[in-house]
Parts: sequence; C-alpha cells; structure tokens
Amino acid sequence: MKALIHYGVAFMAFLAFQTTETSPIEALVTSDCKTFFKSAMDEMVADQEDFMERYLNGSDADYTRAYDFEKNVLKIQKRKNGFTVMEIEFIPVGHFDASKKIWHWAWENGGEDSNFAADYHEVKAYGMENGCDKLTVDQWLGEEINAWEMAAAVNHILKGKGAARHYTPSKYTYVVFKSIKPAVD
Repeated sequence: MKALIHYGVAFMAFLAFQTTETSPIEALVTSDCKTFFKSAMDEMVADQEDFMERYLNGSDADYTRAYDFEKNVLKIQKRKNGFTVMEIEFIPVGHFDASKKIWHWAWENGGEDSNFAADYHEVKAYGMENGCDKLTVDQWLGEEINAWEMAAAVNHILKGKGAARHYTPSKYTYVVFKSIKPAVD
C-alpha cells in the first residue's frame, strides 16, 4: 500500500483516507448516488489490481512516473534505466486542495479543455440525470476520499482504464486513463 501511495498510480490509496466526517454536499447525495460511488470505487480497485499485475508485475517499486499535463500523457519508466515501458493518455478530472479541503472539477471557471468538452458534458449529464450533485457542482467541501470517488465515477462513466493521483504537498490532481500503450521492444 505504501508503495502505491508513493508511486502515484495509487488507485487504492483512498483506503487510507476513509473518514466518517460528512461534507456539506453529502446531505445532497442520494442513496442511489452513494451506491453508485461505492460501486465505481470497487470497480476502480479491481482495475488497479489488474493494472498492477498486467503492466507492473504486481509491484511499482521498480518504476517512476512522469506526468505531462500539457499533452495529457503519463509515462511509466523503469527506475533503473529510464526506459519508458508505457504511455498512458489521460483526461484531467479535477484536483483536491488538501489545505482547504475543497474539490475542484477540471472544468471549473471555464478551465475546460476543448479536447475533453464532450467527456465533461457526459459526466455532468450523468450527474443531472441521476441526481448526483457532486458530479455537477464545480467545487465543494469534502475529504480526499471524495476526490477518489469522483475519479472512480468518471472512470466508470467514461469507461476509462483506471485513475491516478499526482500530488504536491497541498494539491492532489486526479486523472482517468483513456488509453494505455505499452512500449514495444
């Protein structure tokens, strides 16, 4: 678990951050939405386990990651020689401000990348159709577990290949994998 959190392709890191605190938007989350978020999280954990086994032989200790947010690509490289073993195209989902405990969707304040406008619209439409306000409100107070729920929800809605978190001391940025391209020898 510690290696996953350090590595950043940490699909399961949310387990360490589960809390019983309720954010203000929680009152607006229907039981159907709670069920959906739990199901999406379970799906994401399964994706993580599959990803680790399929691409990293069950451990990320021998690999580093390099996020390119301009190109929306994550490169997984061998720690020993820097060889890129895969490139993952991703869609930015949003970020969690750890110091203020606020979730911000990537589309907030017109920050919507036109390359992903249709994807963002699909997520918002799902939220509106199913009464899941967390999927439609630009920003809201919450906990890191809620950020993982949003990544999991987007992963499910867009039929992604998994999700990851890139972090600095106060800002955690979440992405969903659109495609995984292993390097060819």
